[in-house]
Amino acid sequence: MQALVLAGGKGLRLRPLTENVPKCLVDVGGKPILMHIFGWLYKHEIDEAILAVGYKHEAVTDFLRLNSNEIPLKVVLSVEDTPLGTGGGIKNAVRKGLVKGDLVVVNGDVITDVDLSSMIKLFYEKKQQGIKAVMALRRERSPYGVALVDGNYIIHSKKSQSLRTYG
Repeated sequence: MQALVLAGGKGLRLRPLTENVPKCLVDVGGKPILMHIFGWLYKHEIDEAILAVGYKHEAVTDFLRLNSNEIPLKVVLSVEDTPLGTGGGIKNAVRKGLVKGDLVVVNGDVITDVDLSSMIKLFYEKKQQGIKAVMALRRERSPYGVALVDGNYIIHSKKSQSLRTYG
C-alpha cells in the first residue's frame, strides 16, 4: 500500500525552525520528523510513500539522496511549483499518476503512534459498505473546525442531535 505524505507547507507556526528547512525535516528526538513518519509507515507495512513537497523541496530532495540507505520504503516526490494546499497536494499526486489505488494520507509534520494497521483493516471492512475514508480523530480544541460523527463514528456534514463533535 502507498502513503501520501503532505509536506508542502511553509511551517509558519514553527518559525524560526523552518526558515532554513521545511517542517518535515525539523529535528525531533535526534532525527527529522520525516524519518519518524517513514518508520511508522514501514512498521504498518506501507511500502511506498509519495511525498507532496513544495516549500524548500530541494532540501527534501537532498535529504532523500543523502539518507537513502536509512529510508525503509520507496519514496517518490510530487513537487508543487506553487502552493496547492492540502487537497491540492493530493490532487496533484493523482494527476501525475503517482497514486495507484487506496492510500494512507498523513501530514508531514505529525509524529504519532496511532495503530495504522487497524485503521487500514477497518477501512477495507467498511469500504464494502460504501465508506470512502477512515480518519484518526482526537478530541481537542482546534481553530481548523470540527468533525461531526454519529454513534458508529461516521462523519456527517450536517449537525443532528445524535452526533458527537470532535475538534
